[in-house]
Amino acid sequence: MSVNTDHFIKVGFTRKEMFEMKSFRKKTRIVALLLALLMLACSSQVALAEDASGILSVRPITGMGWWGQRVIGVVLEFTEEVDAAGLTIEDFSIRDTSFNPYFDSGTPDDPKFMKDQVVIDVFTVSDPKLLLDNERPAAPGRYLAVMVEPSFLGGTKISVGGGMMSNPNPPTEITIHKDIFSTSGSKLAEASDVPLKMTGPAVVNRGVDQFIHGILENPSVGQPLNYHYRLPDGYDPGRKYPLVVYFNGNGQGYFPNVDNIGGQLICDGTPQFWFGEMDVQPPEDVIFLAPQSTRTGQSTAVQAEQAAELIEIFSQQFSVDTRRIYGYSLSAGTGLGWWLVSNRPDLFAAFIQCSGTANNQAQANAVAEAEIPVWLYQGQYDHLFGSANIVASYERIVNAYKAKGLSDERIDELIKITLVPDEGFEPQGEGLHTPSGPYAGQIPNLPGPRIDRHASMVPAFQNPETSKWLLSQIKSEDNNLKVTSNATIVKKGDYFDIAVSFAEETATNAVSVVLSYDQNKFEYAGNLSADRSQDSYIDGVTYLTTDVGDGSVRLTMMIPGYKAKDLVSLRFRAKENADIRNADNLFTATADFVYKTYEGQKSLASESSSINITTVADPGDTDGDGLVTLLDLSNIIDMFGVKIGDELWSEARFFDFNGNKEIDIADIVAVARLIG
Repeated sequence: MSVNTDHFIKVGFTRKEMFEMKSFRKKTRIVALLLALLMLACSSQVALAEDASGILSVRPITGMGWWGQRVIGVVLEFTEEVDAAGLTIEDFSIRDTSFNPYFDSGTPDDPKFMKDQVVIDVFTVSDPKLLLDNERPAAPGRYLAVMVEPSFLGGTKISVGGGMMSNPNPPTEITIHKDIFSTSGSKLAEASDVPLKMTGPAVVNRGVDQFIHGILENPSVGQPLNYHYRLPDGYDPGRKYPLVVYFNGNGQGYFPNVDNIGGQLICDGTPQFWFGEMDVQPPEDVIFLAPQSTRTGQSTAVQAEQAAELIEIFSQQFSVDTRRIYGYSLSAGTGLGWWLVSNRPDLFAAFIQCSGTANNQAQANAVAEAEIPVWLYQGQYDHLFGSANIVASYERIVNAYKAKGLSDERIDELIKITLVPDEGFEPQGEGLHTPSGPYAGQIPNLPGPRIDRHASMVPAFQNPETSKWLLSQIKSEDNNLKVTSNATIVKKGDYFDIAVSFAEETATNAVSVVLSYDQNKFEYAGNLSADRSQDSYIDGVTYLTTDVGDGSVRLTMMIPGYKAKDLVSLRFRAKENADIRNADNLFTATADFVYKTYEGQKSLASESSSINITTVADPGDTDGDGLVTLLDLSNIIDMFGVKIGDELWSEARFFDFNGNKEIDIADIVAVARLIG
């Protein structure tokens, strides 16, 4: 994988365009000088000549809202330091396009789309790059920032060749209504009714330029995979973070013919939501990853396999809590989502599918088998996909869970669906709209407001409960909850111990552990970890309750300091009067606990694990005659070297006395000692 910070490309224009932009700026300066000389020859044009002489460049500033990127200001670059003391918002007017490719046809620079913006602030800045992470970095400088109120009337995203991108030639205009002077007193620009056009792309793109571009150069399948990621402020490699992965819609994917790098970051504000840049705050700090799959010439399965590979590599390079990898998708991205939760459920703790395609029965069965939590969001009147197919997808998963025997309560925890009504979508500007699409005919009361019924991920995350639910899911990895024993083979009357612990220190102070077993064969004999005289005593754990039921022991415990690891060690006995045979016996532990994040957020989590205890009727008795003789020793010698995975292991495992998954010399000696 290649992550070269020296070659990041600003969203909306390529390196070639950046070079052309620099060349364009130089040409602009030359042209401006020639125009000035020409205009000086005409007395009627002296004001315009003076007006242009001090301006080097005029470029917009963009910012992100829930419904995409828009112009939030203009930066004028002058030849000298600007005296802004007497400048007010009344001294400027800005017009920008209201064009939105999801609603409008034509071109963004069509005069009918140009709308007046509301100027809200004017100040100088020493370096326009400071506008990226600072709301108002006012300071003396050659750059004058004229800010406008963000609205749906200032759009920048366009669709080119099927791919979404930021407009490299923004039609934004600014008009100067008052003479502008330098701090030395020279006139830099003269008031004029003639608006100034932009001389290049945005000087900064708030909420977008903070993301880092990388390329998975040589994936195992398919073409190179572009992606963007962003680390939380104050990223600490010493702690683990949740990873949120966004699988974007079709038009936000990468189209090589238009080179729309970063198109997945400008169409909606959900990537920026995770960094506190929307009006709803995320529950905690996360690492964000947005693959931008190449759409042309690659199947959905190939794109999904690439994404899975990227997640695995990325999680090794950064401090990712692999128990807390989350996915959410939009439109075509749900195709990747269904493939991933069906074929790679091991990667994800939970997944949100938005405005998506239907699953099939095999995918529904795979989701149910993995028990991966999924929440489906769909516009009730999605003009592209409708909502009936996603309801059917939900029902397929529910039925798969029922076939598996899960309770209704558990099913409700694992699969959710929300159909967003029209009023759940914010109108994007004034006017009425009649959408097109295969399901547009099902929409009542058209024409209606300018709403994007297909972008249900926005109302999804505008609801704080959605992100809380997502980040509260914690994946139980293999051996994350450890169940161990001091016994390998047990016979009637034997005592043995079962210990339960976390594989790694876990931030919890309240845990409930239930250990389940076969009550017909085994009986509970006590909690060793609460007895200071025992080697198994666990310091720092206080046992609040112990309830012994039919085939289960439930303990509630307190662990001050949020540093839980060893939980409990319980003693059991194989009953004297039980029908003990050569058999496997499962002891299953389930730990429910309160998980506390680094920021102090709490959520409920649950993890389970099991251990097999092998019982034998008569240790060393290979022929079932109730005795251990030389014949049994001979039979064990025949098993010498048999190990787990071998064809004979199903019989040999009952004589693995040292529990190393192989019949070795120690097992043979153990049988020899039993002869007599």
